[in-house]
Amino acid sequence: TSSITEPSIEWLEHRLNSLNQCLIHFEQAYQFIESYWKAYLPVKNSYDEHPFNDPRLVNENKELRISQSKYMQELQSLRQKYKEQSVYMDQVLSQLT
Repeated sequence: TSSITEPSIEWLEHRLNSLNQCLIHFEQAYQFIESYWKAYLPVKNSYDEHPFNDPRLVNENKELRISQSKYMQELQSLRQKYKEQSVYMDQVLSQLT
């Protein structure tokens, strides 16, 4: 006879199957991580780190630098035009007075 505190054989089998399924999923996740790790991470550097560079971020950073350079050139041009206009306005005002 079995007491109330003892689990049944069916419950133990169910629990064992459940744990087995968890281990299978864990193994699949581990294999996925292992394949990703080898395929996408470069060799470790001298600090035992993976210097990981996402090409999308590299390209985005490059585009941002190009845009920043263009805007800086445009800003310089506008400053120069402003100075020229200021000088011209000063000349016109001096002639009027």
